[in-house]
Amino acid sequence: MRPPAGAGATMPVYVVLDASQSAATFTAGFNDALRSLHTALTQSPDVAAGLRLSVIGFAERPDMRMPLTRVDWGTDVPHLSAGGGLHLAAAFDGLLDLLPGDVDRLKHGGGRVHRPVVFLVTTAPPQDNVKWPAARESLAAHRYAPTIVACGLGAAESRGVLRIASSPELAFIADPAVPAADQTALFSALLQNTLLHLGRGVLAGRPDLIAECPKGLLPAATVG
Repeated sequence: MRPPAGAGATMPVYVVLDASQSAATFTAGFNDALRSLHTALTQSPDVAAGLRLSVIGFAERPDMRMPLTRVDWGTDVPHLSAGGGLHLAAAFDGLLDLLPGDVDRLKHGGGRVHRPVVFLVTTAPPQDNVKWPAARESLAAHRYAPTIVACGLGAAESRGVLRIASSPELAFIADPAVPAADQTALFSALLQNTLLHLGRGVLAGRPDLIAECPKGLLPAATVG
């Protein structure tokens, strides 16, 4: 039997979550989303085989909660807590520190390594508006620059979410009428569905990033 077209290929994925004090009402939902994602991946081991997952919290500095790993039943589910100010540069600087080593290690393991994908969530306007755009540009200029899906919950502003995302169709913002607990559930659906689709694509040799916006999340480009 011929192996799948993408057998041996991997895609590094980083889930980068706001862990500042502004995210306190969302933290329990983020932890639920991580548990749900862990279950979904372990129940689809063929899909999980093509993905390597890392989880990073960020506030005033990046906080590694799970280094890049293949998710299986033995993988510990990371746990977030909230505190400190919201500094977006911490997220981008943390990724810039991690990506070269992570991607090079995957390449040394053999097989094709696809461009990294980042899911980045904010819950409020950042406190480092002067600093973070330059950090975002430095990450975008790196040879391992990731494709970024940005999601804004709570008081996050659509303009900022659009600047974070790699393209407008990858920028989403929660309907402010949706309660916080439901907003994190919507993000969870976006994350899980997109990653399962990506994992199947890696296996098939066609890892297209298609982020389907669940009802209650809005394309940021449509929000003034």
